[in-house]
Amino acid sequence: MSALGQAIRARRRELDLTQAELSKATGLAGSHICQIETGKSMPSVEALQVIAKALNVPSGNFMAAMTSKSDAGLLDKFAGQAMQSLILRLAGGPGIGNDHDGLLTHLAGEAFAMAKAMMKVRAEAAEPGGAA
Repeated sequence: MSALGQAIRARRRELDLTQAELSKATGLAGSHICQIETGKSMPSVEALQVIAKALNVPSGNFMAAMTSKSDAGLLDKFAGQAMQSLILRLAGGPGIGNDHDGLLTHLAGEAFAMAKAMMKVRAEAAEPGGAA
């Protein structure tokens, strides 16, 4: 099971939700929720955002749960996708709305949480006997 999947499952259980209830709240297939939680599938940035919203936490919180060397590549993937989403939104892409300040504050918080998680993984991986 991936650290990301474990974090999502723990938060879902903390809220006393079933996978079916989370599926309904997110619009994602129940089988996809199960695969994410068990580490058999990794969510897209968009899917992680809807899961985080349904679980009432910033998606960056899930990034902070990733602490192994194998998570570094996934964090890089999410960082790239998040930056692409940010650039599209700042350029007036779909869904920008009129709340530029609120959006920027939210995205800055997400970017900070992701960067913090990435630095932690890389620092631990660089230490002798670091996370595998």
